[in-house]
Amino acid sequence: MQSLEPRSRNKLAIITPGFYEQAIGGAEYQSYLFAKAAKEFGYQVYYVFIATDKSRKMPNHLGITLCPIFSPKYRQYIRGIGNTAITCIPATWKALNDIKPDFILCRSGVIQSGLGAYYARKCNAISIWQVASSNDLKPLRFLSVLRRPLDFMEFLSVRYAIKHSTIVLTQAEYQSKELREKYARDSIIFKNLVPETSENIARSEEFTVVWVGNIKPLKQPELFIQVAKILSSVNDMRFIMIGKPAIGKYQAKLERQISTIKNLNYLGLQSMSDVDSVLSKAHLLVNTSLYEGFPNTFIQAWIRGVPVISLIVNPDNVLTTFNIGCHSRTIDKMIKDLLGLYRDRTALRDMSQSARDYALNYHSYSKNRQRITEILS
Repeated sequence: MQSLEPRSRNKLAIITPGFYEQAIGGAEYQSYLFAKAAKEFGYQVYYVFIATDKSRKMPNHLGITLCPIFSPKYRQYIRGIGNTAITCIPATWKALNDIKPDFILCRSGVIQSGLGAYYARKCNAISIWQVASSNDLKPLRFLSVLRRPLDFMEFLSVRYAIKHSTIVLTQAEYQSKELREKYARDSIIFKNLVPETSENIARSEEFTVVWVGNIKPLKQPELFIQVAKILSSVNDMRFIMIGKPAIGKYQAKLERQISTIKNLNYLGLQSMSDVDSVLSKAHLLVNTSLYEGFPNTFIQAWIRGVPVISLIVNPDNVLTTFNIGCHSRTIDKMIKDLLGLYRDRTALRDMSQSARDYALNYHSYSKNRQRITEILS
């Protein structure tokens, strides 16, 4: 594997709300792959993150330097007024002072973003801020400011990062366009990465449709449940839901609905490798989110030859441009798209091959990891 000789500026600090091996999510996984590639190219990587449990030993398969930040006890008492990550700012600042990084990467619209940009300006480092979701670029609503003032502070911090970071990365052209139009800020498109598949790709005998995402209103899992219920009369069609459960009445209501649908299984939270295993046997992935950035689940599916049927999200129109899925826009059309590919297996095979080709060409880790050294230069 190609690596670089030791360099004079080689300390990279990644500031993130959660470490991938304790908090499974697309943003965490992409930060993890960035760290992996940087380490392979000879950088010293420091991972500054909010840890969830002091007593838990953190796995560290990359062998990087972990710098966990533990929340102060009073954090639990202010949860109702916004994102409480602000309570970790002093400890994060201390960690940066101890590391003295040459590069700082912050991914997503969190309050640490502005801190990273400010530290870099003060200490002659290079700061990199990366868009993780379309929500990172949206304006803050006035009523939200009144109800959740901590979110307003986070909003201001992200705007500082957008303006003052040395480099801004986006996942897609539509995000770069939005940055130019709203903030007069240029950016570099750095597409999400995905490792090539190692598991055996063997489709289930039953036509399998998968939904993956944390259970929360933004992801609209109730719409996938609705689709499964409507198609429950199709005997050899099976639906699988995967995702971290929500808390309280919302989760309980969804589970009651799921229990009444014979062809729908909810597997709860699964590891990334277990999700990959399910996708390797699936025929289609469905997305019902109100918005995303560039979903990690899309490229997880595509690299395994699984097309995506999406209700709303279609970054840069890739689904339709590259024939790697369907952009349904309505539930009725989503059902029509599902049934169309269920009945036309030739069209499904063609779309499956296109999906894999697209992922290998545009998102392959081995082909695109070199770009990280271009960014850190």
